[in-house]
Amino acid sequence: MHELTERELYQALEYAKSIDEENGKKIMSQFETDQPMLFQTIFGIFPTIIAEQNQDMAHLFMDLCFEVICVYQKAFGDTPKFIDDPTWMERQAILLDTEFQSLMQNQAMDGTIRKKLQDRFVRHNRLGW
Repeated sequence: MHELTERELYQALEYAKSIDEENGKKIMSQFETDQPMLFQTIFGIFPTIIAEQNQDMAHLFMDLCFEVICVYQKAFGDTPKFIDDPTWMERQAILLDTEFQSLMQNQAMDGTIRKKLQDRFVRHNRLGW
């Protein structure tokens, strides 16, 4: 994965906006199959919470999420398949724990180490970690 150039992003957004309803349903169905928990969170839980405040905003949120999926698909191919691993989130949190601590100003930490951890955190997140 790489950071998209302006041209790549524009082309991917054009692709997303050109998708007809039938192909949109196929993309959503495939995404739900590949990432069932993420699908339910993005298109079930979050819109329900948002709709309590504003129904139009909930629809906009879902539209934007759909476009993000389409941009990803156009730029990088199919979304990764979900692997049922109940410890994945815990392992990821452990990996990020030290970086998170470096972001907390009330944590006692050497300034040089803090800067390195913060840089590592930013670098990992820019790489889609």
